[in-house]
Amino acid sequence: MKFCKGSYMLCSYKNLFAKLCILLILTVILLGQTRAVKSLDIENGDLPIVQINMLSFDDVNAVLSSKTQLFFPPKLVSPNGTLKNEYNFIDLLNFGESILTIKGNKRYAAFDNGLSASYQLDDIVDHFYYPFDKYKINLLFFLDRVNANGTIENIPFKYNCDFCSIRGYNIITHDISKPNQNILTLETYIERPLSTRIIAMINIISMWVLSLVVVFMTISIAKSQMKPEIGTFGFIAGLLFTLPLIRNISPMIPYMGVFIDFIGFFINEFIIAFCMVFTAYYWIVRNKLETT
Repeated sequence: MKFCKGSYMLCSYKNLFAKLCILLILTVILLGQTRAVKSLDIENGDLPIVQINMLSFDDVNAVLSSKTQLFFPPKLVSPNGTLKNEYNFIDLLNFGESILTIKGNKRYAAFDNGLSASYQLDDIVDHFYYPFDKYKINLLFFLDRVNANGTIENIPFKYNCDFCSIRGYNIITHDISKPNQNILTLETYIERPLSTRIIAMINIISMWVLSLVVVFMTISIAKSQMKPEIGTFGFIAGLLFTLPLIRNISPMIPYMGVFIDFIGFFINEFIIAFCMVFTAYYWIVRNKLETT
């Protein structure tokens, strides 16, 4: 405290630096996308593990692509490398082949026992609301086996969703399976991360700021008694080609015609084009005026 009394300015700079560091850390936490990946505990487990690997997402057609793999603990594998029973894994909502049969008389390899899947989500028009679009789907899986008596029975299993992530999206899963049932039901939500939403809104604000600058410039030309400089047309015309670039730097933005285009890009493009025509009109009308 005594040191701060003697050097008030130094303490102020230190407090400001500390606040900036805290703000930077909070920004990184909010905007960053992290994922904790846990290793599969197969050696000590008693139940098969279904691992869900999400690969890609088509927001325009609302199609989710993934690959599901089955991992069996050593207790269910014979010494010769074959499974002790025959298993059937069923992916109920898969567009393609939805049943994976793992024979008990063939050697088992985890990475050879996978099922590629494509899912049609509940709504195919939500991409219009970019960057606030949100998608939902329930993934349904169950596993059965053929025992020694030749009877098919459902068996319990665990799942691993550490790889339920896609670049540019937040994947949120909730296990809503009913108790005492061996059917896995994952309620899955896909949405844009906070960083994408912030960048998209900043781009919209930037377009509006540029448009307002051109509007004020046009009003100033209209009120003055001087003809506009020829370079003014180059500046305004350059903005007509700049706005599409600002629009397209938004992360993973869909094609033209989404929500932010109607509240930002289309309106501002029209405003700048109108101002350019208006400025050209004054340049033609005042062509004979001399600048003072």
